[in-house]
Amino acid sequence: MRPSISVRANDNHGVPFRNLLRFPDRVRYVAWTLLGRRSGFQCQLRNGPTLSIRPEPSGDWETAYEIFRLRVYDTRLAPESVRRIVDLGRNVGYSVLFWCSTYPNARILTYEPHP
Repeated sequence: MRPSISVRANDNHGVPFRNLLRFPDRVRYVAWTLLGRRSGFQCQLRNGPTLSIRPEPSGDWETAYEIFRLRVYDTRLAPESVRRIVDLGRNVGYSVLFWCSTYPNARILTYEPHP
């Protein structure tokens, strides 16, 4: 029997996005937010991946928030049980960073149809 994969939000709602960042990037994130997110922002998550977030109107921040803070792709499957992931519509690659850090043994195929 194959495990089902569902896309849902985790119970991470009480943790601010800035707390997912390494300490120096937390401080820079607060300043970036207070200044209105008008420029690009690069930061490193505490669990390793580095994000490059483009300024508005890109929608990168919202995507990073959903993937890393709300964990909408959290399947709660055992990391060693996931062998292959196919991601159709990878956008800027945040989902791939999530998959790589969550399922390090999985082989990941990703495709972005929009040029």
